[in-house]
Amino acid sequence: MDPFYLFEDASSPYAFFGINPTLFDAPSRAERGALDWTAHSYLAWTPMDDTERRVVPLAGFSWGFNIDSASRITLQEVQALTAVDWDAHLPYLGSSHPGWVFDKWQPR
Repeated sequence: MDPFYLFEDASSPYAFFGINPTLFDAPSRAERGALDWTAHSYLAWTPMDDTERRVVPLAGFSWGFNIDSASRITLQEVQALTAVDWDAHLPYLGSSHPGWVFDKWQPR
């Protein structure tokens, strides 16, 4: 959805991965026109003992910013995401990464 441009042609649905997950994103725009920009970020894992390439969601949050007509920027409040939010992304994820299986969000 918003891949790191160096890996946008990679078949992996992950933007970042590793043993100590860290998210860094610094969205920028050439112009500062009015804009409402919201991101959904998820922590997920892929079982290594499975025969499928599977993504299991663990947690998610939304964040973003708004730019008004006077070019003033305000940050959006960080909010926890739910199963409904994750499930809304499943059609896009499945069509964008057909070699992967995306699990439904399970309460933990």
